[in-house]
Amino acid sequence: MDAGCALFVKRLPTENGGAGGGRKVGGLAADIRLAFRAHGIGVTGVKLLKRRRAIVDVAERADSAAVQALVAAGAIAVAGQPCPLILPDNGFILPGSAAAPDERTLELRAACVCPKCALVCRTRRQLAAHLADGAAHRPPPPRWRPERLAEFDLSPHTMVGRMPAAGRAALEDYLGHVAPQWPELGAIVGHVSSHHPTSLRLKELLETLETFRLVGQFIYERHRRQPGAGGGGAAGGAAGGVGGVSEILDLACGHGLLGVLLAYRFPDVPVICVDLEPRACFAHYREAWAAHGVAAPPQPGHGGAPQQPPSPPPASTATPTTTPTTTPATGCALANLSFRQQDVADVPLTARSAVVCVHACNEANLLVLRRCREAGAVAWSVMPCCLPERLYGLNCRHLPDELRYPCLVGTMATQFGAAKVRAIAGAITNRNMCVMGPAAPHAAGGPPVDGAGGRNRTHRTEAAAAGAAAIADSCGRVEQHTAR
Repeated sequence: MDAGCALFVKRLPTENGGAGGGRKVGGLAADIRLAFRAHGIGVTGVKLLKRRRAIVDVAERADSAAVQALVAAGAIAVAGQPCPLILPDNGFILPGSAAAPDERTLELRAACVCPKCALVCRTRRQLAAHLADGAAHRPPPPRWRPERLAEFDLSPHTMVGRMPAAGRAALEDYLGHVAPQWPELGAIVGHVSSHHPTSLRLKELLETLETFRLVGQFIYERHRRQPGAGGGGAAGGAAGGVGGVSEILDLACGHGLLGVLLAYRFPDVPVICVDLEPRACFAHYREAWAAHGVAAPPQPGHGGAPQQPPSPPPASTATPTTTPTTTPATGCALANLSFRQQDVADVPLTARSAVVCVHACNEANLLVLRRCREAGAVAWSVMPCCLPERLYGLNCRHLPDELRYPCLVGTMATQFGAAKVRAIAGAITNRNMCVMGPAAPHAAGGPPVDGAGGRNRTHRTEAAAAGAAAIADSCGRVEQHTAR
């Protein structure tokens, strides 16, 4: 039973006898609220009708078992028999109801409930006015809500291809919420889970999609701030012809799904996934996108010039190993995606590189941030996993993990001048904080964007405030933990 449903309810006569029984109207409404809340069903409103009928607006999500328990307890009944609860959209009678609805209840339902948005009206005239106004209908409730994450088994061993039917239905709702511009995403995920059941873990999928929303938006914002950024659009709502970024690198990419999503959003920007060795699932993802993905139309490169491939590494750097399957034909989905088998310390970076590094361990986070600062990268995003205290000069080993992690992330954000600190849902992973920067975006080889440094000072202030807020919040929680 979804939120916002209205239920027609009948109750037993009171102990004083009769339909009214000397009971005040306010007391009857209060009794109905208490009866529902005692069974875990929240109520936002009670509209009392004649003949001891009432319309109850349900606020919280309640399952059929909770309503059946309410009926079985005798809180809602007529002449000692359970009374059916009628949902306004289809007249469905919940299982376990012994009595059928009488004609008066059906008449009230048909006359006072909007068939389009299930709004309960007091009179037929009010319903007619509501139906005549097309803009008055309430929007349907969203199919996905953050609390529905509890429906998933987020253990590290849960595979998407082996989820039960209810879990797959919830995943479809989630995909439609997280990427409404990509209706083909459900078919892509279904292809991977059906053809390669062990290549896609549910936890990794949700974690990557939530991170992609943060990182993709940040890169898009940095695109628009750069001089010469184009205004065209790519498939799926990306910003095409962007002048600020020449390449996107997913360092220590692991399974590579984040790089695949970024390549699909920014089809005119080369995306390079870098790791010590490729995983088999990376090829499976490309296979699914080739089967169901939508190829972006050919677009000019940055500033109207043809798109150029990323510059090769300098002669002093060891030549990376590239797998033969990473050069798709032009015009196909993910034609801009490639994999480079190389150590992250040897990857060449430029001032127009956008760098992403998710859940790298120990010194890898610090190495990536230092290299981005040295190269003056236009954008970088890091979601740290393991953070040794000795690397950041903060002694907090006595703290519990839920306090230690935000302290170290705040210290990292302050040391490297981050622009933003964001977080994904903690139910997905406890290493959920994403640090994005730098705070002062520079044009490629040019002065700061504002020229006078005002915007740069603002970004530095915001970054320092973000780091200080994270540390202050952690310190407050430390005091509470010590007091306990």
